[in-house]
Amino acid sequence: MGEPKTVYLVGAGPGDPDLITVRGAQLCQTCDVLVYDSLVPQELVSSSPAAEKIYVGKTDGGHTMSQEEITDLLVDLATRPDGPRRIVRLKGGDPYVFGRGGEEALACQRAGVPFEVVPGVTAGVAAPAYAGVPVTHRMISRGVIFFTGHLAKGNVEHLPWQQLAQSGFTLVSYMGVKTVERITEQLMAGGLDPATPAMMVQEGTTPGQRSVTGTVETLAELAKKAEIRPPAVTVIGKVVSLAADLGPQNPRPLAGKTVVLLKAEESSYDELAPLRRAGTRVVEVSIVRCVAGAAQRDARAMVAALGPDDVVLFRSAAAARFFGQAWLAVNPGPQPRLVAGSRTVRDTLRGFDFDVSFTEEHTAGAVDILRHAGVDPGAPIWLPRSASAGDRTVRVLRDQGYDPRPVPLYDTLPVPVPNDVRSLLSTGRTDAVLFLSGSCVEAAVAAAPRLADLEPNRILFGAVGPLTAAVAEGLGIHCEVIPDRPRVGDLVDALLTRMSEPTQRQIRP
Repeated sequence: MGEPKTVYLVGAGPGDPDLITVRGAQLCQTCDVLVYDSLVPQELVSSSPAAEKIYVGKTDGGHTMSQEEITDLLVDLATRPDGPRRIVRLKGGDPYVFGRGGEEALACQRAGVPFEVVPGVTAGVAAPAYAGVPVTHRMISRGVIFFTGHLAKGNVEHLPWQQLAQSGFTLVSYMGVKTVERITEQLMAGGLDPATPAMMVQEGTTPGQRSVTGTVETLAELAKKAEIRPPAVTVIGKVVSLAADLGPQNPRPLAGKTVVLLKAEESSYDELAPLRRAGTRVVEVSIVRCVAGAAQRDARAMVAALGPDDVVLFRSAAAARFFGQAWLAVNPGPQPRLVAGSRTVRDTLRGFDFDVSFTEEHTAGAVDILRHAGVDPGAPIWLPRSASAGDRTVRVLRDQGYDPRPVPLYDTLPVPVPNDVRSLLSTGRTDAVLFLSGSCVEAAVAAAPRLADLEPNRILFGAVGPLTAAVAEGLGIHCEVIPDRPRVGDLVDALLTRMSEPTQRQIRP
């Protein structure tokens, strides 16, 4: 019968994608459906091969779904006759620590749906640890109390403040940014010494982590001045004083910076690793989908017409992938000469066992690529590409004496952008945005129209090449970072250089 349909309540951890458990990571890689929250690291979402990904988190505009709708969704997915077998409900932190995982587990139980809980590292322990604070210490605090500072249903008003204040344990408050003043007032009224050390940690364990340290009496004002915003946890107790000796963990040169990469679905880039090593939070967003559609007929016709003396120039991995699929479908004779414009394109073609001409020496243009590959003017050059590609490359090749023959192999369609990512772009809460194609620019502006209206010094924009930059300019977005060669690795290097400059503007408070 195989594996029964199961809902997995998985804790994603406190923010750093590397802190998910091995079991949790395995499930994310093998699930059929991924249902995720706003506090889940985007890297875990984008790297999951799940056929369906459903965002159910909370944004500035409210809840995408109510809790009742989320539990109904999980049960519905697991009880459909032809539905998915592995449903992963991915939640920030631990599912059973202020994550409503218990409610979802009970809903599954009542519906007779098998479920499994995969605990995660909770922010109330991890964020203080990364800030240099152990929540327990046998000589200072032999216990810790977690509570929520959320205003829902009067939680703050009904907490046992006197017992908390006189417990002698470390106090950790979740979701208490807006209520920190009320929390500290109640604790002092309950008998807690106003001089008790206190800390608030924002975006714990992520490159954007920052904190303020003071006392119960001063913390609310310090957090307000520092513009601390959710997600954040508050730590109150003598253990906070240990941060002065232990210090924050993993200080990195670009800690606190966020970069959004807008790309096509099914694309992944190892070239982003240097940004992450430098402490940057990289949010990969699949914003367009490449589909064969009606162009598949043209692709097969082109493949059937090619001979061993023809030259085919590829500028995108998507074009290489659709060409390879058409080649296998037609099964023609000897392959033509294939010229790759980047390592990614080369590797895609080699995945179909093609011989590929490629050189690292060219700069930005198609003419340079062909010349370094030894293709002389006068030769017919087939150009498999997107149906929406412009005619600039065709004009340049024709001006240089080549015979360009563009063939649309695929269409690019916009992909629905989750509300959390749309909010990130629309409000400018990122330091840089990188575009990997003109269609990515168009889809981004369609999803977040305010992106083009942000102040010029709010976001650093980058484009993988001049063609993409020209599309952005036409839509009112000026790209300051454009590499000499149209490659993701070179774009990352150029961005690292720019963001590491001492005069680089501080975009977000």
